[in-house]
Order: sequence, then C-alpha cells, then structure tokens
Amino acid sequence: MRNFLKLTKEAVFILIIASIIGVFFNINLIRKYADYDFKGDFLFLEEDALPELITVYEAEELWQRGEAIFIDSRSEEEFKKGHILGAINIPLNSINSPQDLKNMDISQDKIIIAYCSGGDCKSSFYLAYFLQKAGFRNVKVLEGGWPKWFENGLPWEKN
Repeated sequence: MRNFLKLTKEAVFILIIASIIGVFFNINLIRKYADYDFKGDFLFLEEDALPELITVYEAEELWQRGEAIFIDSRSEEEFKKGHILGAINIPLNSINSPQDLKNMDISQDKIIIAYCSGGDCKSSFYLAYFLQKAGFRNVKVLEGGWPKWFENGLPWEKN
C-alpha cells in the first residue's frame, strides 16, 4: 500500500510538471485561443463564396481614391497598436452570425477590404465571408494583411 501511495504521488507530480511545460511551450496558441482567434478554424466556407484576394497595391489605390472601407478583424488590443489609416475594427470574436453585421453602419456603396495579421491568420476571410452572407456584395481580403501594408510604408495610425 505504501508503494502505491508513493507511485500515485510521483504520477501526479509528473502530470503537474508536464502540464506546466506544455503551457509554457504553447503559450502563444493559448493566447490566440483566449482571444478567440481560432473561431474561424471551426467554420467551413462554401467554395463558391470564398472572398476575393486583393493585393496591397490595388488596396492602396482604392484607399487613395477613397473608394474602399478597410475593416480590421484583429482584436481591439492589436488594432490599437497599429492599423490602416481610417480603418474600422470589427474583431471576428465579436461576430456570432452574419446578422450581427447587418445592424452595423457600413456603406454598401464602397468596396470593403477585410484584413488581419497575415500569414496563417484567417479571421479576415471569415469576416469577409460573414459580410457576404449579410448581403455586402463587393468584399475582398487584403493579401498579406496588416503586416504587408505596414512593410510597404503605407498610411497607418495607432490609438
């Protein structure tokens, strides 16, 4: 019986240490999950409803002419650190359905360009998809997202 208790204590100790190590090595994934960045990973987009990509050069031209509305799908915290000049912030985690977007004051007359953190970030695709489902016709996704805009030295601001 004494060996069983000792073995149980050692097993619990090993599990605790393994959990701490697991959290340490996966802290960035845990943060993304806490910020609800994985919401889109559990949704499946209809193939014919995938939003069109737009290059940073095409987006800049539309921005210069005032023909586009830029929507940042990143978290409010990331948005405050820096975003495209004049962009509005609609974090993906604030949208539960396309119906939520119908109630927002977004012009139907302009091209809507959604963007996020680029790379493996998909929140801009899901926001664009929701916008399309809400009835917005001319929705695009900025290829490369915020990092591509920033790297090209294009107009930006921070709050």
